[in-house]
Amino acid sequence: SGNLSSPDDFTIFSSGGDLRISKSIIAAGGIDAPGSGGCAIKSEGENLVVENNVIQSRNARFACGIDSSSDKSSIVHNTILAHGSNPDSGFAKALVSRGEDILIVNNIIPAGSAPDRYPLICSGAPSGGTVAGNIIADFSVSSFSEVIGCDGLFYSVSDFDFFGADVFGNTIFDGESESSLVASDFSPLSGAIDSGVDPLQAGISSIHDDLNSSPRPSGGGYDSGAIEK
Repeated sequence: SGNLSSPDDFTIFSSGGDLRISKSIIAAGGIDAPGSGGCAIKSEGENLVVENNVIQSRNARFACGIDSSSDKSSIVHNTILAHGSNPDSGFAKALVSRGEDILIVNNIIPAGSAPDRYPLICSGAPSGGTVAGNIIADFSVSSFSEVIGCDGLFYSVSDFDFFGADVFGNTIFDGESESSLVASDFSPLSGAIDSGVDPLQAGISSIHDDLNSSPRPSGGGYDSGAIEK
């Protein structure tokens, strides 16, 4: 867990080399104050692998789940929950990708509880990779924010452009409550069950189980998020 008394908190920060995070529950710190930021994972190294994790940022005025500028990143089967601490000020960014070669596959990626909500952002121009099988959601009772932002282009439909990456099999949720996708124990509910793609379609052969070491897939297909139900 991050520092809940710090106005600017990174729970995990990597500035070089490789970073791999698997089967963990990570929560960002921060406080509800002007300028306060909390990011669960910030990576500036060469390679980032994040698989089968629950990642939360709920405490800061400016909340961020994952912010990656790694050259190569593989973000697969995570539940990434970003909620700003103040519905009238700040932002919630669940996943920010700035790298060149990206795999963003079978994640649950919602943002809510902030006036500016961006579940998925790309900055720069990915030269390759795959964005597939994700549930991308804007949870708000007040106003709608663009669900995907990519260098000034904004999308609220599943047929979006992520520059050089292949995009397929994603689901866009808008205006739903988080409880329609994720239970209190972070297991997927009906909206996220069997909603993922086969990771082999994205060239991923390392996924055989989930956060709790239960086998994947189970039932009719792969569940999105960290836990297979």
